Amino acid sequence: MTLLFAFVAFALPPDTLSPYARGLVSTALAEHAAYHRLKETDPVFCEQIRKYWQVVGTTVTECVTDPWSAVFVSYCVKTAGATPAEFRFADAHSQFVYEAIRNTDREEGVFRARPVNAYAPRPGDIIQANRTRVRIDFEHARRDSSYASHGAIVVRTGKGLFRKYAETIGGNERDTVRKSRVKLRKNGLIKQRKRKPYICIIQTLK
Repeated sequence: MTLLFAFVAFALPPDTLSPYARGLVSTALAEHAAYHRLKETDPVFCEQIRKYWQVVGTTVTECVTDPWSAVFVSYCVKTAGATPAEFRFADAHSQFVYEAIRNTDREEGVFRARPVNAYAPRPGDIIQANRTRVRIDFEHARRDSSYASHGAIVVRTGKGLFRKYAETIGGNERDTVRKSRVKLRKNGLIKQRKRKPYICIIQTLK
């Protein structure tokens, strides 16, 4: 007997997303389509990584020396149309997370950080997670702008046979641009994990 496993996408219809959120999703998808088969050592991809770094005012000659996941996110956010006044383009995720939490506390700005147990991610948001064994949580991130972490852009949400998920695209994942899935609960909130737990979600309001 053959079992058929259906995976049903429940991505929000394009007209329920803002033009900016659609643009950010499209930008991330385009980068993935162009480079996910290449490693950072590939000359063609290395040239693109240099463009990611230019967003934060840095010129690099070697593409494998420094982590470039934060500049990938910064590049996508800027390419989609965000300005330096709206988003802290940086070479460390912790810096733009810090500014997004400040926006939340002040109730201002178009990028606001939300706790993972209080907000369900949508396409165009950015999911932030720990990168090392150090367990940074939302309260720590509120007062600290310098720690190791990793963020990726939500490009859609979906539902598999057993659970919901958010699909993300991140840079410098296995040395390339890669798609991943974040497990969601039935109510759409992120299912927290023990290893490299999630820190927050940057909600896109632009």
